[in-house]
Amino acid sequence: MLGRSFGRRVLSNATLRSLRQYPVEPIVNEIVYLAKIRGLEVDSNDIDELVEEHNLELTTERLYGVALCITARSYGGVFLRGGGESHFCNMLVVSIQNFLSANGIGKHLNENVHQCYCILVGYVLFVTWIGPSWMKNRKPFELKIPMIVYNFFMSAFNLILVHQLYATVTENWDMRCSNRSIIEYQQRVHSRRHVAWNLIFEKYLSLLDTVFFVLRKKQNQISFLHVFHHASMCLLVIWCATTPDPAFFIIINMLLNTFVHIIMYFYYGLSAFGKSIQKYLWWKRHLTLLQIIQFLLMISYMTISFGKGCEEVKTLEAVSSAFTFSILVLFINFYQKSFKKSKVQ
Repeated sequence: MLGRSFGRRVLSNATLRSLRQYPVEPIVNEIVYLAKIRGLEVDSNDIDELVEEHNLELTTERLYGVALCITARSYGGVFLRGGGESHFCNMLVVSIQNFLSANGIGKHLNENVHQCYCILVGYVLFVTWIGPSWMKNRKPFELKIPMIVYNFFMSAFNLILVHQLYATVTENWDMRCSNRSIIEYQQRVHSRRHVAWNLIFEKYLSLLDTVFFVLRKKQNQISFLHVFHHASMCLLVIWCATTPDPAFFIIINMLLNTFVHIIMYFYYGLSAFGKSIQKYLWWKRHLTLLQIIQFLLMISYMTISFGKGCEEVKTLEAVSSAFTFSILVLFINFYQKSFKKSKVQ
């Protein structure tokens, strides 16, 4: 798209953040202006041609993606005008943004709840009976590379979810104590439905955690807590996504949960490299402690919200609260057992 490299300082993080605040035309002008500062021969027609070539709608988010892609590539090489690399990079950014704003898998599951139940029934049967029986006389699968890729992907995806959920919380903070039956509350929930789709996608994809245990013949790691936590979260998130007026504290809970998952999956990704890395992962026990702190924070916010009358206690809220308390008890029990075991060793 551009004749020469933008260089490292052309589009800084501050510039990228500022670009997102403006409509399409000023962003085009800003990109052109920054290019000309560096002596590049580029105008708005160059950007229009690129967009038209791929039959794309010229939106703020897509232009932001182009700017982000230009910045990333400027660290490692030159952008060739009309070259395949620039087109591939821009199309990759567009594809990722489209997926995050209209997650087809999460949307499909959201609209076909019966399939979610079928997946969960199959999951429980596979990890507790079918899988172990099938692997009984087989050697464990070598899944080092798939596990590294999977865990780092999940860590990155949860980072994106944290950003989306944080934006949801801050943009709708004024509605946290509102009557959830009013139209505005439900409209705001509907406007963030893509976040719910991404949550559904993440929770159901995380079922692979247990599948990897089965295929590696690590059945000792498949505890009641593990299966209960995964299955319950899948049920809870699909219930929340199909509810037109979920409680605000549930969004807070999801935000805290995804934040912990960033660290958790990053740890698992490092651990998958093997003993050469595992000896440095002394903070495994602290990861369980972090999960306990997460649930304590959830309960604290729930208690304050219910105490102030900010939340209505409906079926979803009652079940969500009971689940949070039960999972806290299970994690504390797991932590105590693990601590005693490591102390004895």
